[in-house]
Amino acid sequence: EIKFDITSQVTNNHEVKFGLKSKWDILDFVYFTVLRDRNNYLVPTIPNPQNQKGSIDIYSRSPKQFSSYLQDKMEFESMILNAGVRFDYFDANALYAPDPFKPTENLQMSSKKYTISPRLGISFPITDQGIIHFSYGHFYQLPPFRYLYTNPEFEDIANQPTYGNANLNPEKTVTYEIGLQQQLNETVAFNVTGFYKDVRDLLALQQIRISSNSIYNKYVNKDYGNIKGITFSLTKRKLPDDFFSASL
Repeated sequence: EIKFDITSQVTNNHEVKFGLKSKWDILDFVYFTVLRDRNNYLVPTIPNPQNQKGSIDIYSRSPKQFSSYLQDKMEFESMILNAGVRFDYFDANALYAPDPFKPTENLQMSSKKYTISPRLGISFPITDQGIIHFSYGHFYQLPPFRYLYTNPEFEDIANQPTYGNANLNPEKTVTYEIGLQQQLNETVAFNVTGFYKDVRDLLALQQIRISSNSIYNKYVNKDYGNIKGITFSLTKRKLPDDFFSASL
């Protein structure tokens, strides 16, 4: 992993941040079911990957990630503005089956994923003791690697096998927030914020029927969700002649 960040106060009004990050993972994975029964395996036995593939998974994968961001914090007398953008790249570097009706055939390399995430935050005073703040942003989250690489040999040996999907998209969340920060007196202040999040390409396990007697499961980007709510906090800070501070 390589990471680089730099922050510069370019002018009195502009603080600029820039960063890069590159990451290479090496996944060496072994999973097996110990064989034990009264007929063939009287002693607990680790399966042989050559002739007992259904009981053991062995794979090595090397996904690649790269990201960069640029942010400008602009401070003025009546407003503070944070504007930025982030770029992400991901390569699962593995095979997947593009045809849902042929889950073990015509395998192709997964496509490289590129995402651009704009982000914006604004705060400005409405009185000498009150501030309104607003933010908007796009956020992406990679699916866990185990869902990309499940059953890496695409073995069709179970009644209803499950296949990973190296071509999964990152989950995308678009967030909106608006809030008020208000000081009531010298020691007490509150913050109330309303938020809404729109989430797409959520991970799901989909059952696919090829024929009346052929069914399998596959990880896909399918589900959608949204989250909305309000957060409220009340804070009392401690002055030198006070006995306590408090937060709710």
